[in-house]
Amino acid sequence: MPAANTIGPRTAVILPIILRLALALLVFATAYYSPNTSTNSDARYTLLVSEAIWQQQTIRLDAYRDAIDNQQAVEWRVGEIGEHLYYLYPLGSSVLAVPFVLPFLFMGQSMSVPAHDAAAQNLVSALVVVAIFLVLDRIGRYYLPPVSSLLLAAVCVLGSTLMSALGTALWNQDFTVLCVSVCLWLLVRLENKAAFPLLPWLLGLFLFLSYLCRPTTAVFISLVLAFLFLRHRRYFWLTALTAFVLLVSFSLFSRYEYGLWLPPYYLPSQLGGLLNYSSQQTTPLPLALYGLLLSPSRGLFVYSPIFLLSILGALYYRRHLKRHALVWLIVFWVVGHVLIVARFPDWWGGFSFGPRLLTDMLPGLVLLTFLTAQVWLSAPAQRGRWLVWALFLTAVTISITINSYVGMFDRHMWMSHGFTVPPHVGQAPFLLFNWRVPQFVTTPMVICERNRIYFDRVMAESKVSPGHYTISQHISGTEAIQMRDIPAWEWWRRWWRTDENDTAVSTPAPPVAIHSRTFLPLVFKPAGFSPNLNTVFVGWSLPGADGVWSVCPTTDLIIGPVPMSAPGKQRTLTIQARGHGIQPVTVAINGETVGQVTFGTEFTAEQLTFPSTHLHSDQNNTISFDIPNASPPESSDDLRLLGIFLQEWVID
Repeated sequence: MPAANTIGPRTAVILPIILRLALALLVFATAYYSPNTSTNSDARYTLLVSEAIWQQQTIRLDAYRDAIDNQQAVEWRVGEIGEHLYYLYPLGSSVLAVPFVLPFLFMGQSMSVPAHDAAAQNLVSALVVVAIFLVLDRIGRYYLPPVSSLLLAAVCVLGSTLMSALGTALWNQDFTVLCVSVCLWLLVRLENKAAFPLLPWLLGLFLFLSYLCRPTTAVFISLVLAFLFLRHRRYFWLTALTAFVLLVSFSLFSRYEYGLWLPPYYLPSQLGGLLNYSSQQTTPLPLALYGLLLSPSRGLFVYSPIFLLSILGALYYRRHLKRHALVWLIVFWVVGHVLIVARFPDWWGGFSFGPRLLTDMLPGLVLLTFLTAQVWLSAPAQRGRWLVWALFLTAVTISITINSYVGMFDRHMWMSHGFTVPPHVGQAPFLLFNWRVPQFVTTPMVICERNRIYFDRVMAESKVSPGHYTISQHISGTEAIQMRDIPAWEWWRRWWRTDENDTAVSTPAPPVAIHSRTFLPLVFKPAGFSPNLNTVFVGWSLPGADGVWSVCPTTDLIIGPVPMSAPGKQRTLTIQARGHGIQPVTVAINGETVGQVTFGTEFTAEQLTFPSTHLHSDQNNTISFDIPNASPPESSDDLRLLGIFLQEWVID
């Protein structure tokens, strides 16, 4: 018995330590070893600024101008202000990352080299995600037993964009979420009467750092200060003074460096008009909210149903939870942040996986999860408790599978961005709402379906109109339509307008101007006129220098009307192509099979004869290719289903 009494307390102490270490390693490994990375995204030059700060004591990138010019044909992440080159995204992450860059610099690596930068981003982002997990666990320990807190914190990280977004690159959100989490931890200590002398100074510092990393945290900062003023006024003044002094210092630095009181990215005009869209191009608020919360490709509650369960639980236990003042802070914060993001013209966050732009507020939802779990675990056992456990485990399984497996390790997911198979998400945001092509179940076949839905839509709304085809007109594979050829339009009208006769109208965007002191941090290509193309390529990739690959088992070439021929006249379709291996291809014209040809690995010209009556003279014509042997290349990151490489075709 004495031995048992001795072992019990030791186990109670050691078990959480072992579990914490194991879960921290799991979080790190998931982020660090993930093949899905976004290191060449907005974050590309974050660490280059860190290098410049350490080696040259400046945030200017003038010394790296040649390296930057050689790496990108079009660069949206850097720009000139005056005569100097700057990284156009927030400075906070670059400042906080300086200590993490030093080991790489001491090893002779430079962040101007993409491979070195990617390796450093990968390590730093993984460490930051681990730090977020540990801070969230410290918050949970105030409300739950150690093991429960650890497990729930791990679930919230592994089952949300805290992993699938922050673990893929050093976005400016990584350090933002860490700073916000520290602020919440300090507030939780304050609420639980565990304050210490440096708390207001630290709180003011991390509030400022969260703003320095990402200016949209202004909502959170304002609510925290209001919370302190109403509940802990003696801490309000020191916290506000600390944050204010740091903000004034930053403003003076900005005035000296840029000639502006705040860097352009931090200006209020950036919040609603980041890309200088007109008001007509802003998605209607209810539709944007649906997209952010419930859509199949960006919905928070679809990608992390664990938080939906938390909110429903909080509503059920609202009488208990309303006693916690922090609950009201969370409610106003979450609602405010969602509304701000919903007013962004690109609320979907560009080439993201899931609701990346909502990641900033997730620490608040994690805290709400802890509070709800505390009430539920302490409540008397009820008859339906097993059902709650079943729902919880289901939500956990879905959340972790989507975010830590699909988002981090499923390589097919990247095809949903449209880098190789059109369209890219910015050109077709209506696809984010289509449950036939959800991002979290991306496969080559889903990508083919996505491509077909897109071209069906743009042709139905006259955004693309194949021109009349002239007999003997040679069409090259390089003419495959590219995303920039299709103008922007009010894509939401199909859902939003009730008038069936109301047609979509193209909405040109004003050109983006970059001047010496004002600029926009992202590039937007203005809409042009609707192209009258010879052929619409459905099921094909973006064209290369001398042709285009088919990327689906069934592909189409859609042409306009063909002049009527004499009855009984025969036509010949000639296809100049090569195969990915040996590729038998069955060809049909407007649903009528005209024959089969086989392409090998060398270019050949194959011909098929068919009656001219197969062609329409008063409507579009579709030439279909059935390619059952299409397959991805071996030993390659290219996941497309390659069939034939089309160089040219013609009808005689």
